[in-house]
Amino acid sequence: MTSTNGRTLDTNALRWRGESRLVARPSQESTWTLSTSKSSGTDVTSMTSVVPSEGGMGGGGQEFVQVPPHPIPTPAPPQPQSANSTASHISVFLFLLAFRLLNALLVRTFFQPDEHYQATEVAHHAVFGYGWRTWEWMRDEARGGEIRGFLHPAIFAALMWIVRLLRIDAPIILATAPRLLQAVFAACSDLSVYKLSDRLVGSQAGWMTLHCLLFNTWLLYTSCRTFSNTLEAQMISMALLNWPLSLPASSEEMLPNASATEPIDQSVLDTLNRSIISSRKLSLALFFAALSIAVRPTAIVVWSFLGIKLICDQVASARRCSTTLGALQSVFSLAVIVVCVPTILIPSFSFFTLLDSIYYGRFIFVPYEFMKRNVGSAGVSVFYGSSPWHFYLSSVLPLLGLTTLPYMLRGLYMALMCSTQRTPTPAGMSATAINGARDVAALKTLAFLTVWSIFTYSLLGHKEQRFLQPIAAITLPIFGGLALSSPRGGMPHTYVATVEPQLQPEAPAPAPAPAPAALAGAPCIVSQAVGHLSLFSKQLWTSFASLKRTHQWAQIALLAHLIPSIYLLRYHCVAQEQLPRRISQLADKESFKSIALLMPCHSTPWQSVMHRQDLSISFALGSDSGEGKGGRAWALTCEPPPIGADSSSYVDQSDVFYADPLAYLQNRFPASVDARFQPSAIGAAESAAFMPLWEALQLRRSADTPQGVRVSVRVDKSASPLHTWPSHLAVFSNLLTVASPTSARSGRPSAPTDTVGAYLEALGYVELERRFNSLFHDDHRRSGDVVILQWQGSS
Repeated sequence: MTSTNGRTLDTNALRWRGESRLVARPSQESTWTLSTSKSSGTDVTSMTSVVPSEGGMGGGGQEFVQVPPHPIPTPAPPQPQSANSTASHISVFLFLLAFRLLNALLVRTFFQPDEHYQATEVAHHAVFGYGWRTWEWMRDEARGGEIRGFLHPAIFAALMWIVRLLRIDAPIILATAPRLLQAVFAACSDLSVYKLSDRLVGSQAGWMTLHCLLFNTWLLYTSCRTFSNTLEAQMISMALLNWPLSLPASSEEMLPNASATEPIDQSVLDTLNRSIISSRKLSLALFFAALSIAVRPTAIVVWSFLGIKLICDQVASARRCSTTLGALQSVFSLAVIVVCVPTILIPSFSFFTLLDSIYYGRFIFVPYEFMKRNVGSAGVSVFYGSSPWHFYLSSVLPLLGLTTLPYMLRGLYMALMCSTQRTPTPAGMSATAINGARDVAALKTLAFLTVWSIFTYSLLGHKEQRFLQPIAAITLPIFGGLALSSPRGGMPHTYVATVEPQLQPEAPAPAPAPAPAALAGAPCIVSQAVGHLSLFSKQLWTSFASLKRTHQWAQIALLAHLIPSIYLLRYHCVAQEQLPRRISQLADKESFKSIALLMPCHSTPWQSVMHRQDLSISFALGSDSGEGKGGRAWALTCEPPPIGADSSSYVDQSDVFYADPLAYLQNRFPASVDARFQPSAIGAAESAAFMPLWEALQLRRSADTPQGVRVSVRVDKSASPLHTWPSHLAVFSNLLTVASPTSARSGRPSAPTDTVGAYLEALGYVELERRFNSLFHDDHRRSGDVVILQWQGSS
């Protein structure tokens, strides 16, 4: 306790935040002075310390200013306040919720199959009894299915069950509701990342982190999509908000003059309690960590690093203890970890295992099955593509950050390079205050977590941009906020000590802006929500405008994300997303009998947006796949090789088709169209015999062809065709121009039917409609428009 000007200052009650400037004054001894002055009618107590320079963040003399919890009016341009109060957090969440809901409603394009086939399609099948389930969700001894946890689709299944119960299961609702629910999770995740940045770095960094979240093309494109990676990242963000990224200040630092022989009184116990890891927060973090692993087992990459680091840090802290109080702190903190981990994780994973076992009808531990099939000797993930080791560095990081990537990388570098050495404090000054001002140890933990995740995922052969979703949604925005809130020269060495309520009452939170007159008669909750949104929007704009003074190009870098975002959300692959709805409309016409999707497998969603049992998909083999009536629609598949098969030579059905589309149509379909359009004759039992087809065609993977496949067709033409012709075909326009590579290699002159389009036209198929799909595509097989062909009789 220190007394000055008749007022008592409890130095242990100070909490430090990052907003006043450090002043270097070389000295060999620490001296502290206190003075009080008036500013705008408020007492301001200044505390100045001169300490030796020891490098790191602080070093040298330091000047700290004690201010009330709300900023003192100054002539300087206004800065947005930190959202420390509950009211402010409500404002932030309401804004983020409204933003993400709008984001979800703007999404009308197709990205990758897993958005539907690992989530909403499975949920639709669970609730309505039909839907397109891939091999991962079905019992298949040959290919090793049942490797996905049901928790993720169960969330959407619960939503669909409510929709079905209310009898509002229209296709548009079934297609939109899951993304709106995902938007709620995205808003919670954004709030968690904002609060984490605000706590670790400071209020200004929190606002900058928000800008990096809201003006990010990748997050706008993926945050509201039903990918398991997206929900995994959102659960991790909520866990990190409560996880001890850095240990609390030790009791020896908080009470540097405590003697080992002194009796432990209540004040010492209070100090000890503040230096122990919070069991409540750790339990909450472990719960969300368990959820993230259940949603996607690859989250173990994040939690293995954080768990091992926490144990190592705690053990290292225990070894440094030299007092009874320090020993007690270490024992209690380790006890919290030992008790919380099994208490939370065992019930959680028991429930997840029970849920999966009920869904699959047998006892199963999905994380083990997932890792065994994807990472173990079977290694099926590599079958779906492999990338070089530098893929994440050379291709993914630029995509995740775009024009703001330099700021994010600068923040990452700053967090990696800054020292974690604690700033020296005088006797009686709480060290937790300085640790809480700018938690450099926690920032370094996030930085090393980022490096660890990229390194670990780079070791795997199969790589996708979505695997770095936790990095894109959590750490990169925080590092971007750190850089944008820092002077261009380096880290902002700024701290503010604010007085706790027992010294000076906290000023009331600012009242929300008044609701518009039009809402005067609306319920009170609506009026308050509008007021919160209005207040927060003004603060957000103020923080964005302040960027012009510190980083003149930052505003342009953020706004540059909007152009690609609009294209990706509204136009890129839009026809793939809309095709099932259009097929559903055509199915009501008398001319529609059946349809075949001559596209790469899973190029469109299906029942989750169509919701028509009579169009349940059948595989191109003619099988019903056990899902609904089937028979009116079928598509090419891309089943993985059986366990133990040589993946280097195995070719799936999509690759068989695209190796020589014209030869496939000529040899696997009848020579003419049967106007009765009956389903294929091959039954489910025979469909399992498809696998030898690639052997019959003598397909071998090769680097000398664009498809990586060398084709030598040798088919017994006397055998029954594999398919029958449907009344409608859906193709990408690129397919219609493909000529037979077999005839090209033979050197014979081109015939009129040497292209797929010409051959189909000769059979009587004409273009019914063409829809724009994309300006470009990374898969050449999906390039061009989406075309629907209808049979109108041969000429």
